[in-house]
Amino acid sequence: MCEQLYEFEGRGPAVADILAGSLTEDDQLVRIKAVSGLAGADDPRCLEGARLIGPVDRTSWPDTWLLDAVSRYEQRRDG
Repeated sequence: MCEQLYEFEGRGPAVADILAGSLTEDDQLVRIKAVSGLAGADDPRCLEGARLIGPVDRTSWPDTWLLDAVSRYEQRRDG
């Protein structure tokens, strides 16, 4: 489910809760997309989720914009 929801523009509390529930999935890509979706929705749970992603080799990662979602959230939050 996270695969479709992380890009969904109409994020509400229910969508954010589903994404947050995906933060402990075994698949690292699912965790990354869940964090990205939460960050895009300005949900602070993305911060804890980012810690759960685990190590990522950014040099071989094709979608670094996903990995930078938490940084963008922090920039918005901090103004």
